[in-house]
Amino acid sequence: MGVRQINSGIDRKRIIEYLEAELGLTAGPDGGYVLPGCVITLTPLINDNPVLRIPRTLVTFTGDDEACAEHQNAFRLRFLSAGG
Repeated sequence: MGVRQINSGIDRKRIIEYLEAELGLTAGPDGGYVLPGCVITLTPLINDNPVLRIPRTLVTFTGDDEACAEHQNAFRLRFLSAGG
């Protein structure tokens, strides 16, 4: 079993919208989203910088290494942006 994490600057609400509306998933009782071979959990991180209000969410992929790598790559592609 593997664990992969992304310390994301994407607002937690947008990630939940992606998981629920686009992938059709529902959070389980523990808050995890179950995909084939992988469970995704979201943990809001505290932003202790009063000047910059950047959302922080720890996205954790737990399960089969190969499945988690696939889901992590799909997540990154979905939220890929060029900034500027």
